[in-house]
Amino acid sequence: MMRDPIEYFLSAEITLSDKLLEVLYLIIGLICIYTAIANLRDKGNQKRYGTFVFWCTLGLMFVLGPWIPSLYTGILMCVMVAVPILHRVSRGTQPDPSEEEAEKNYRKIGMIRATNTADYEVYMITLTPSSDSRTTAVASNSNSAKTYTYAGTEKVVWVDDEANLGKFEDASLHADGYHVGGEATVPGLEITNRHAMLVTYYIRAVETEDSLIVRYVDETSSPEVEFYNYPITVKAETVFDENIKLPETKIDGITSLTNGRVENSLQKYQYVSSDLSTMPEIGSAYQFGNYECTRVVRSEDGKTVTLYYKFNNNHYFVADFGLPLHITSSDIGIQTQGWEKASAAGAQYGTTQISVGGGLTYTPTSVMKERERITVKLSKVNSEGKTEGVDHVIYIIPASTVYYEEGFATYEGTWATETNKGTVNQTLTKLGDGKNTENGYGYDDAYKNDSTNSNATTAVTTAVGSSATFQFKGTGLELYLRTENTNSTSDPTSDAANSVDGHSYMLVQVYEGNDPTNTSSLKRMSFVDVNNLFAQPNRAGYGYNTPCWMVDGMADSEYTVVVRFVKGETLTRVVYRESHLTPLLLDS
Repeated sequence: MMRDPIEYFLSAEITLSDKLLEVLYLIIGLICIYTAIANLRDKGNQKRYGTFVFWCTLGLMFVLGPWIPSLYTGILMCVMVAVPILHRVSRGTQPDPSEEEAEKNYRKIGMIRATNTADYEVYMITLTPSSDSRTTAVASNSNSAKTYTYAGTEKVVWVDDEANLGKFEDASLHADGYHVGGEATVPGLEITNRHAMLVTYYIRAVETEDSLIVRYVDETSSPEVEFYNYPITVKAETVFDENIKLPETKIDGITSLTNGRVENSLQKYQYVSSDLSTMPEIGSAYQFGNYECTRVVRSEDGKTVTLYYKFNNNHYFVADFGLPLHITSSDIGIQTQGWEKASAAGAQYGTTQISVGGGLTYTPTSVMKERERITVKLSKVNSEGKTEGVDHVIYIIPASTVYYEEGFATYEGTWATETNKGTVNQTLTKLGDGKNTENGYGYDDAYKNDSTNSNATTAVTTAVGSSATFQFKGTGLELYLRTENTNSTSDPTSDAANSVDGHSYMLVQVYEGNDPTNTSSLKRMSFVDVNNLFAQPNRAGYGYNTPCWMVDGMADSEYTVVVRFVKGETLTRVVYRESHLTPLLLDS
């Protein structure tokens, strides 16, 4: 047994290294005792008492061992060993470190520099973590992890020229420390504890006078645009096969143009392909667009091959009605297999719902005042953890006349309102096809079974002064109502039928702009008899979808319409047609 600890540390006979070693033992002992207390307080640990005894005993041996008799040390040793023998020790259930804690526990690697060769050069470097979440580890023990999945977001850390960013143009895909030009370096790589980081070098052949050149040209543009090219470093006098051509085929198990194999300067084969999805240097608009490679042209000297493409990522559809419009992937000529996410943005006059494989549903919520431009994005994460995507633009164009249900109007006063904007999808019509199909412009199967109220709902008022208000953009308007004969006679030529006392009337006011209180903007006003003398008298029947009023020839502008019940027994079913040229209002 050693002497008193104070005497020990004050003694000149004890070397400094021995004293420091004893301090280290003390620190280790205190850490063990802290671990014991933490496990004792861990109620999720079913063996917390045994675990406490083990760690506390171990800590006491480190702290008190030199100052107590050997017998006591032996007893502590026996107690410590007995607990695990009896299987009373287990790991605690303390939570994993927070993101802030994990962020502090990273490893830092110094600068990584890439070296170019005479034939090949690095033009871009990216970093892909095993996960974007710092709390998602590759393994519970980093030493046990033999393989890593790089599921994080690939970001550029260096590029020689921003023109070469390709699909990484978005600033959100630029890593911390991102820089342009200069040496191809990663300026200090930080890797979070129990994570992995993939460093990817994008290389290209150095163009020389002997190089072969592969060009990719968009012939849809006017003038034609070369959107990508790359050299192949070869030995002198090497040229492309004179029979290189479409279609693509398998060469050595690799998809390539027919006769598209070339031996490079390293005596390795390279393959010329028309598949843009395999070329990360190309922006997503080209890489994953709706395209067709139309032809392959070899230069006379055999040193250049040019591939020509037609792209079609813009799609146009016509809306004849204010009903939902459903567009599938086949309607725009793309395949959804392999895509993981889909999104739609840009709708001004309606809402969108979209899913991979389920298509896009556009539901109007207000009158279209111009064409809708909806951007659809499809994306996926490839096997290397890289996000790939493509954009398509869908235009929805209002027809020259568009029919809207009564649900697009707003109501004031007393109405029996059972209204909707239309729940059945209208038939999809591509721009230019309406005149050549069964469902031509102005007709739709969504209405073919309606024998009463249009889309089964109506808005009715018997309160004089009640009004319906709506807006449109165009040059004219038609109002359609469900009309009745409120007279007591079935003879439309009789005096009783033509008595004003039994008729119902509406006042229609059309204001330019969005403010119906501005009397100076009033452009049209009409007092309209809506009694239907040809319907059965005394409400025995109705005239459905009856044209009651129209205006045309106005300036192409935005208008607000107020329809007000001013006299009689009932005003039923205000609905309307509207369009950029001749909007209408009504329903029924």
